[in-house]
Amino acid sequence: MEDILSVPQTYTEYELEEITPIINKWLLTLSKKEQALFILRYWQGESVKSIAKQWNTSSNKLSGKLFRLRNNLKQALEKEGIFL
Repeated sequence: MEDILSVPQTYTEYELEEITPIINKWLLTLSKKEQALFILRYWQGESVKSIAKQWNTSSNKLSGKLFRLRNNLKQALEKEGIFL
């Protein structure tokens, strides 16, 4: 989770239980491609370079997309009262 939003803190089990359903709900608002990108990068730990190679695109383009997705997720969390 730290890598997702660049927040240098440890989450308790309770906090993760609170955040996880919000993230899952947010994921459903994304396109299938955005979901796949987010999951590959942050759940499966694939590198941007590896994903870019698989998807035949540039690392810079994917990095920009991931930046926008993280910002969008941050806004979704804040809307639910979770401020990181």
